[in-house]
Amino acid sequence: MSTTTPARRSRVAVTCTATALLTGLTGLAALGTAVAPAQAASPTTTGRAAAATPITGGGYVPLMTPRRAMDTRTGLGLPRAAKIGPGQTATVPLAGRAGVPSGGGASAVVIHLTETGSTAGSYLSAYPADVSRPTVSSLNFAGRSTRGNLVTVPLHADGKVTVYNAVGSTDVVVDVVGYYATAENATYGGLQPVTRGRYDSRADGTPFYDGYNIDLGYDFGGNNPDIRAFVVHLSADRPSAAGYFTTSASGQPDSTTPSLIFPRGTGASNLAIVERGDFTYSGPDGGTFPSMHVAASTGSGSVHLIVDVIGVFTAPGASQDARFVPLSTPQRILDTRTPGTGGPNLAPGEDRSLSADAVGTTGTTALAANIAVAGPSAPTYVTLYPSDFESRPLASSINAARGDVVASGAVIPLAPTPRADSIGFNAFNAAGTTPLMIDVAGTFDAPVIGLGAKRTGASTAWTPVTTHSHTGR
Repeated sequence: MSTTTPARRSRVAVTCTATALLTGLTGLAALGTAVAPAQAASPTTTGRAAAATPITGGGYVPLMTPRRAMDTRTGLGLPRAAKIGPGQTATVPLAGRAGVPSGGGASAVVIHLTETGSTAGSYLSAYPADVSRPTVSSLNFAGRSTRGNLVTVPLHADGKVTVYNAVGSTDVVVDVVGYYATAENATYGGLQPVTRGRYDSRADGTPFYDGYNIDLGYDFGGNNPDIRAFVVHLSADRPSAAGYFTTSASGQPDSTTPSLIFPRGTGASNLAIVERGDFTYSGPDGGTFPSMHVAASTGSGSVHLIVDVIGVFTAPGASQDARFVPLSTPQRILDTRTPGTGGPNLAPGEDRSLSADAVGTTGTTALAANIAVAGPSAPTYVTLYPSDFESRPLASSINAARGDVVASGAVIPLAPTPRADSIGFNAFNAAGTTPLMIDVAGTFDAPVIGLGAKRTGASTAWTPVTTHSHTGR
């Protein structure tokens, strides 16, 4: 590390009401990256796996350490080492491997999908191996790049996942982060959306340098014992060099699998699901709280980190406790590039109401999705949030530079719409004209959730009272 790197300051008891939005993204020229073609939404079918109803499992089980299941550079999980060529696929068995249970114990896997050494701008699609390839994109990237994304993929009886590459040739790495269990579990339950909980290193102007790390603790009051994992959106702003962030439970060794990869000079973002740890914070409001750990690898550069908590996975029986229900195959529900599937493209500052009726019911509280932005006319961010919120939450769901084609995993909270028996969400676009695509892998459903009441946010008991932080090197 450079001897000129400034000393890191500790920050404790950072409140969760910071007002800065993600800004300062550096514009890029159009990259010519391929993106999955349009696919008509199907409002008459949900594509649900028949075995998923009624809900008997659906609890998220995080892995303490991500497990590598496939690497085309070494041949791990494959017959031989080879890049995936244009229009080609690679299929990897996951049931009984890389921490995933065998014998139908998992209904879906959550993987970190990484491409590296690509020869052209392209996209990858990850889907169950025994179905026809759906018209969805799981990861979009420029040529000669390294990009990653968190992707949820349904698992069928054969327990295999296929990865398709559209254009050029690229190496692909699959790391398993966790899975959704098919049976009831005494430890792991469902999803609870959270409306606020932001950490932003730009608040005091001190960026992260190589080797810097932070423990973030969240006080949920009496619900602290029920936290099992955090669902967070990570953003990197103004990186002066290419690098990545890793996430892990506080008190555990740093992960070797990147949760967010960012190029030099360009903001980037991604979803991460992080197992709960515990960290003791000092000060008048201190104590031991559910916590997560984020570590930076920036080479000789620096970068700002923004962390938005958008949900938590809970113990069984906790409030709402919405369980995962997979679709039989990922399904595109929005493509603003095509009339009839959500068009036109989002305008600058537009806040558009969107329907989730194609895949959900009134018992659905959130979607497990992948979102993509294709060539916005200005640097922007998009925020997806429930349609009945009285004010837009301070969080971004995806960040993109001008002309960029990027994808990000997403958990999209839902709410009733004014139309009877309908659910939906809003999409806010900060700047420029922005094409947006949304692909859904599954839903989070609860048998009794009481969605009829007007909400100003998630249940107060599940909104963190305080966000604590402690940084180090």
